[in-house]
Amino acid sequence: MPAERVAEDVYVIRLGRGLMATNVYLVRTDESWVLIDTGWRRDADAVSDAAEALLGAGARPIAILLTHLHPDHSGAAPALARRWDLPVHVHPVELPQAEGKLLPRYANPLDRRILGPLLRLLPAKTRARLVAAGDLTGTAHGLDTITGPPGLPGWEAVPTPGHTPGHVAYLRRHDRVLITGDALLTVDLNAFGRRRLAGPPWYTTWHRSTAEDSIRTLAALQPEVVAPGHGEPLTSGAATRLQAGGGPARHTLTTWRVRFRVLPRLPGTADGIVTAADNRGSAFATTPTPSSEGIGVPSVRPEPSLRLPGSSRSAQTTAQARPRWRVLLPARAGRRVVR
Repeated sequence: MPAERVAEDVYVIRLGRGLMATNVYLVRTDESWVLIDTGWRRDADAVSDAAEALLGAGARPIAILLTHLHPDHSGAAPALARRWDLPVHVHPVELPQAEGKLLPRYANPLDRRILGPLLRLLPAKTRARLVAAGDLTGTAHGLDTITGPPGLPGWEAVPTPGHTPGHVAYLRRHDRVLITGDALLTVDLNAFGRRRLAGPPWYTTWHRSTAEDSIRTLAALQPEVVAPGHGEPLTSGAATRLQAGGGPARHTLTTWRVRFRVLPRLPGTADGIVTAADNRGSAFATTPTPSSEGIGVPSVRPEPSLRLPGSSRSAQTTAQARPRWRVLLPARAGRRVVR
């Protein structure tokens, strides 16, 4: 896919289709250019080809920056870093994930309920191969949010935790161009791809209320251009759209859950693969706790008992009485969460 202009010296490369589509950004500078995010593991050639089509054969960036370490944004980073002999820069809080493992303190609902249990079923050699494919050990370096992102004079790294603990957005303040990663999208993945300003998908979000706070942080910057990790870039009037109707934080992470007999929640961890902390099926919530890095680290705690409609027993009592099999599905806006 050819690179398309979003703003002065900012180009988007669209990768994939449908709900699996993702955006990466090429930002030109006086001396060279910088790549922000890399797409899925399979996208390394597509990113390199699009850059060469725009900038000429042999085009090589001065830096690779990531908004966060999720495979649809960092998957091609190991291959591109080797190809261009460059380090990859992320917020320091993301660095523990650079080994490619699913870590319990960084886990989101999809990790805990689906990916972790599935990975536990794989042979040890297969798990090790998957981890090695995403390993950025020795290649990933921590961003300095004070001095600014390397290779991008005039830009700032804006901490936007919530989707992941160390998520960042990139802001060019003089014309209010904002590259948001998954902190703010223009497609609502909680509503099956509805086109509107939205927050990140709840099922891959580390901590929802923190993610909503980050949306408010970005809205306060009054961006003119929003260049999201998913969806069409908003090339003008983004600040007005963010304020309309209370903004995306009003509805984006409201969810409903449906139980299916699909996959059991499996206990324990192995080889760095996170799974559920308990196999009783009790309702759990992720809450931030203080850490030495100055950002919340999730812990698992039982939720208060929730009364089930038409039932004389609480959700907690029912959960302890029998195991549950369930998969968590995207949301319909306005529905109350029942865990």
